[in-house]
Amino acid sequence: MTSAPILDYILTEFDASASNELNLDPLGLQVIWSAYGQIIFRNRISSISNDVRNYTLNLFNHAVTKALVEDDHVLLGKGLINDKAYASRGKDSTAFKQACLIYLENVFAYAMVEFQAQKGVETAGVLGISKARRRWDESACNPLLLFSQEARAHMLVRQNSLGVSGRYKTPLGPVLNYANQTKAQAR
Repeated sequence: MTSAPILDYILTEFDASASNELNLDPLGLQVIWSAYGQIIFRNRISSISNDVRNYTLNLFNHAVTKALVEDDHVLLGKGLINDKAYASRGKDSTAFKQACLIYLENVFAYAMVEFQAQKGVETAGVLGISKARRRWDESACNPLLLFSQEARAHMLVRQNSLGVSGRYKTPLGPVLNYANQTKAQAR
């Protein structure tokens, strides 16, 4: 049985020199998720994490943050209005968006800790899970959640760059900035 000539150009014998790291993307899914990222973030993404759960969590967190920024019924509290990081931009400020993303990441980590004993809950790969477990235990299952962009609210050291949204640094800023620019142009 001979193969069609076109398949000879597509299908080849295994070439060990063509791969770089083992187990980086054994099923070739990164190409698929990168393509989705390009479409969703309008070609403003150059790379993504290999973890589909973190990718999905990041999309969800950005959707929630975007909805909060665009909802005129959501107002900042006194503590945030007087914070210099919010200046005159309020919910359009980078500080507000970062606070939202950090808060949502921390809620996710604590939710995973609370339900880790349930069947089907897998905590491996959840960023900050070890620290979340420790804080969960130290606080008798009632950890303090702060809404802030400042380090005191971070579960991880430098969470803005090492957390879920930090792993997607390329699309993080442009997506929210693009949404704000589009909203400003519509006014």
